[in-house]
Amino acid sequence: AGYVETGVVPKIDAKHFWDNVVDQQSKRVTGDKAWFIEMYAPWCPHCQQLAPVLDSFYQDHSDTLNVAKVDCTAADGKELCELFNVSGYPSLFFLPAGSEKHYKYKGDRSARSFEHFAIQGGYIVQPAKTLAAASSSYEGLSS
Repeated sequence: AGYVETGVVPKIDAKHFWDNVVDQQSKRVTGDKAWFIEMYAPWCPHCQQLAPVLDSFYQDHSDTLNVAKVDCTAADGKELCELFNVSGYPSLFFLPAGSEKHYKYKGDRSARSFEHFAIQGGYIVQPAKTLAAASSSYEGLSS
């Protein structure tokens, strides 16, 4: 049998993203908590190795940070992964609360490094991208 997915990190899809993460009109992150999102493929060995680390990070920080994952192989996740220009798995993104910007995580895959990047502000030194520019051809995602 193939890989059986487990874990506690919530999975989101394009509909959930536009309804609960980013406002489709303003392209700003909604709510008062930032998001740390993994874009993955269930068959990916690196993603499978990351799962328990991300689960632990989620359990330790879910009160201050939204943590979620998107299955790029699923029909309802593929469009979202295209929006973020995902070219390899896993790809991790940080979306600060109230911002139009997102930051691609490029560090090592440890809870401590995730904390430095997402909670202690390490993302600031990374180049930011906006969803507004990328999403013009993806207006149909919310329908």
